[in-house]
Amino acid sequence: MGRINDWWLNRAVTADWRLPISSFQGFRPVGGFLIGTATSIEFVPNRFEALVGGAAWSTDLSSIEGVTLGRRRLRITSAADSQSRILFTNRPQAVRRHLAALLDRGPA
Repeated sequence: MGRINDWWLNRAVTADWRLPISSFQGFRPVGGFLIGTATSIEFVPNRFEALVGGAAWSTDLSSIEGVTLGRRRLRITSAADSQSRILFTNRPQAVRRHLAALLDRGPA
């Protein structure tokens, strides 16, 4: 996909893919994008969500213990922070395909 200038993380990210997705944070879903890079999976909230408290997060590919895909729900479990992140998408097949390719390839 190429480089994405990420205003939230204040750096340029070399992304393999970027998909619209919602990350469940606290009591509400936060709209944004899931970005797959060579070494990590990152969530970046859209500008509105960032202004009202949505947080960005990143998980290294090497620390991912498991990925569970439901009909529209995705759960990523990370060993690094012992946390499960719950995501919602309208494109479960695209997310499944991109995550499988990224995790099969592994970190560079």
